[in-house]
Amino acid sequence: MMQCSNCGHTGEGGNFCEKCGTRLMPSGSAGVETAAASAMPASGPAAHPGGQAQAGPGSTGPTVTDQLNPYLQKAKSGSKMYLNYFLNTLKSPYTAGRQMGGEQFVNGIITIVLYAVLIPLMFYALTLGERFQPSFGSMVIKPAITYAILMMLVTVYCFAAVRLAKSQAGFKEVAARFGAFLVPFVALLVVAFVFAALKSSLLGIFLLLGFVGAIFTVPAFVVNSFNNNPGTGLDAIYGTVLTYVATFITLILMASFLVDQIVRQLPFSSY
Repeated sequence: MMQCSNCGHTGEGGNFCEKCGTRLMPSGSAGVETAAASAMPASGPAAHPGGQAQAGPGSTGPTVTDQLNPYLQKAKSGSKMYLNYFLNTLKSPYTAGRQMGGEQFVNGIITIVLYAVLIPLMFYALTLGERFQPSFGSMVIKPAITYAILMMLVTVYCFAAVRLAKSQAGFKEVAARFGAFLVPFVALLVVAFVFAALKSSLLGIFLLLGFVGAIFTVPAFVVNSFNNNPGTGLDAIYGTVLTYVATFITLILMASFLVDQIVRQLPFSSY
């Protein structure tokens, strides 16, 4: 005789109740199943202290991509903001540069770094595919650091000339304007890099305009942009001349680092 645990109907046997259709279990098995079920640990969040479920052996935690995602999003956002700054400044560099203050200091520094990297990078592009391949560190990294130091020193010279003119501008504001006036010359170096990758002879023209043009024009633009009260300090012309003198002295002292480190790595430098 089998008794249904659901409706209490007693039948002759079988697997299902004749009255309600509930599956019938042998006597005592229900109690065993209930006890086994109560002995099993709960799998929900309440089973662990603090309401947090622990990951099982088959579960996976945060991946490397998930951990890096916030940083990648910040980098993407920062790159987009700088690109907008670069394109807007490129449309009218002097007008935009005169209006910039210390809030654009980071963009100015990024522009200076790009300028310093592009020059040795285009020479490195010339060696691609050649039988002699110099190391990236000796061909790009070391010269780029040297160029960056040079441009930062020129920025310091501009700042000194601006302060001699009795301007109250801070270094961040001067660096921001220096970077803004450098934007069109960075664009010229980008074009030069493309021609370098194509092994075109037009590389020399854009490289000359990008490098020499920046050295000869950017300091004058920076000093003149702060000349709001003429006659109160050092004249803008004398300030520009002093900046050029200091720049050329620095170029002479750093010439071996600026030129030799690149030229001696080129495959034709031994001929």
